[in-house]
Amino acid sequence: MTLGTDDLNDDVLTEILVRLPPRSVLRSRAVCKRWRHAATSASFVAAYSLRRPLDVILYPRRRCIREYAIDRVPLDGVDGCRRLLDHGARLEYFGSCDGLLLFSVAKESFVICNPATRQCARFPALAPTPCMWVLPSGFYLHRPSGEHRVLCFAMEIPPRQYYDSTEGVYKYKRHVHDPCPYDEPSSYDDEDGERIVRCRPVHYVLSTGTAQPRRLGPFAGFRGNHAFPPCGVDVGGTLHWVRHPWTGTNSPAMLTFDTVSETFRKMPMPPAAATVPDHLINLFDMRGTLAASAMGEWPYLDIWSLDDYAGERWSHHARVELPAAAKVPAYGVKYNYYGEAVAALEGDVLVLFTVGGWVTLYDVKEKRTVRVLRRGDNRHDPCWGLYRESLVPAAIDGLPCSPGAVPFSDKLVAEFGAINYSSDDTTPT
Repeated sequence: MTLGTDDLNDDVLTEILVRLPPRSVLRSRAVCKRWRHAATSASFVAAYSLRRPLDVILYPRRRCIREYAIDRVPLDGVDGCRRLLDHGARLEYFGSCDGLLLFSVAKESFVICNPATRQCARFPALAPTPCMWVLPSGFYLHRPSGEHRVLCFAMEIPPRQYYDSTEGVYKYKRHVHDPCPYDEPSSYDDEDGERIVRCRPVHYVLSTGTAQPRRLGPFAGFRGNHAFPPCGVDVGGTLHWVRHPWTGTNSPAMLTFDTVSETFRKMPMPPAAATVPDHLINLFDMRGTLAASAMGEWPYLDIWSLDDYAGERWSHHARVELPAAAKVPAYGVKYNYYGEAVAALEGDVLVLFTVGGWVTLYDVKEKRTVRVLRRGDNRHDPCWGLYRESLVPAAIDGLPCSPGAVPFSDKLVAEFGAINYSSDDTTPT
């Protein structure tokens, strides 16, 4: 007896599709309506992402950039490194979430891209108005709504026009780039009587569920320092930062942001912060637990975990000896980092990223290096990120989504350059 595809029940069909590469799943959606429904359901997209292996991606540090590309280092036992995508010069990579990559466009707006589905979409611009510039400080999944959101840190430009009651006319203010501390007035008169206005730090939230940005407003406690925040580490629906303009540099407290209630609060830093500068401390997700690596005395890396999150008590998890492949930086630990833990795999295996772009798997229980993976071919002083393939659409409600290597339109390609994906796969139909 010969069985056809129609004889497969939904469970069997799902189990087959979830094991296929992204290109094959995308093509299977064109077989029939039943297959398309099975391969596009929210439960299938979530299950598919969980089965994909975790990879480390390498990209160039902005100040020493030579080419605009992102490399991919598999952690599933396949030794090597391959190109994930190339992008335009005006795009700067900032983070990833559920297989979506986040790029900044000249500190004005943001682009999300899914290399697996070859889709990309652009959020509305926040600069040059109403902000002077904007940077992402968090890229996360808002679990109650299922939307992917970007938390933005920006310098907002106050209105230029004001009413002079003494003369009874409207006048214009002159802007200065110095940020205004929260407890100081945003405008003043200089010695020539000209009204000067300073920008205020604010937060905006961008969402794939709407085309309109939402302003969270200025935040108390800002003191005008320029410790621009990196993308926060999302653990349990809360973003965490070691460095943030709210707390400043080398602060005894780090900052958190609850992505549901959208509130900020401070919490204690790992005990290593008492002796290690904050640029040598890196937060990461250790299988659902907030953890931190601290680079102290070479060649050892201390791992701390926040096992008691409610009590805000850190515990020392392990001390890791970095492999010989990680060379000591020329200027020493004061000016550079040696290495950091970036993720945790099954079996208490840590993923380490060391200076020079080396990716290392370290077994904490056996206290040994499992594997040292080859670094990227084109990276001098690279940065790292985490990436897991998914079928999550790179789309923003109310805005166009563009498939293929050319994002949006020829006009936007001329503006910031095309996104060219790896040649290992062909464009799905």
